[in-house]
Amino acid sequence: MEEECEPGKYGNSCSHNCSQNCESLPNSIVLCDKETGECFAGCKAGVYGDLCDQLCSINCKEHTCNQLNGHCTRGCRENHIGDFCETRQEVHQGTTYSSHTTVTTGEAPTSKSQIVIPVVVTILVLILVGFACAVIIFIWRIKKKKASYNIHHCSGAKPSAIDCSVAAAASDITQYTPPSALTI
Repeated sequence: MEEECEPGKYGNSCSHNCSQNCESLPNSIVLCDKETGECFAGCKAGVYGDLCDQLCSINCKEHTCNQLNGHCTRGCRENHIGDFCETRQEVHQGTTYSSHTTVTTGEAPTSKSQIVIPVVVTILVLILVGFACAVIIFIWRIKKKKASYNIHHCSGAKPSAIDCSVAAAASDITQYTPPSALTI
């Protein structure tokens, strides 16, 4: 039987305290996962992450950010833009200038769509290329079979005159040598 930890504790033998940045329940009790310490009620304002141990960007409005990825949820302070409000914009006489400031957040600002969309596009391109190759090979094989059929058919007994004239013309075209290649 697994040991139940008292509120505010987690880990082996319940020896660790839940993060002080965990949001408390309405009855002022702080609960976190017994094994990982992940806060059950989310994080207090200004922090994010499973353990509520990562600071939101100082450029987030009201110092509030998404509990999972740290993106500023209420927008940015004046003259800042970006998911983490990491880019400062300066306005001088009607012209806007941007300067990029790196914000260390503890995790890469990569969304699922930034990964999934290129993978799907790559797969679709590969499928289209494969399909195009298959069509080209199919057409080539049909032409090869027709040429082979016409040559064998016309060399046999009593072929129709029209079939053989078409086969002869096709044979002449494939065996044509341009005048510049002839040596005198």
